[in-house]
Amino acid sequence: MRAVVDTGAAHVMVLPNGYVAAEEALTWAGTCKPGDGLGIAGDEVLIVADDVAAAAIGLVDLLLASGGDLVTVLIGAGVTEDVAVVLERHVHDHHPGTELVSYRTGHRGDALLIGVE
Repeated sequence: MRAVVDTGAAHVMVLPNGYVAAEEALTWAGTCKPGDGLGIAGDEVLIVADDVAAAAIGLVDLLLASGGDLVTVLIGAGVTEDVAVVLERHVHDHHPGTELVSYRTGHRGDALLIGVE
């Protein structure tokens, strides 16, 4: 997460690889099933979605609710490039005037690191 904080991002949320649901469970955001993408901030599950891309969209929407003009996404190992394409399209269509940049870092442990400035 340090790479995102060092960019000066005002808000940071993480979509951890380790938190893709392995079994059915009840979270603060609702029930999850195996394979669901979980959007997590700190230790709390804020988003339960069908996949990583959908969970990332939910996190971006939460981050941009209080404003922002730049979204930075660091893409970890094992995450396909189409996730960045889906996020870019979503930001373009639903958050006019906000720019999204993504970088494939190949980091381990977190699927995505998302920061908003």
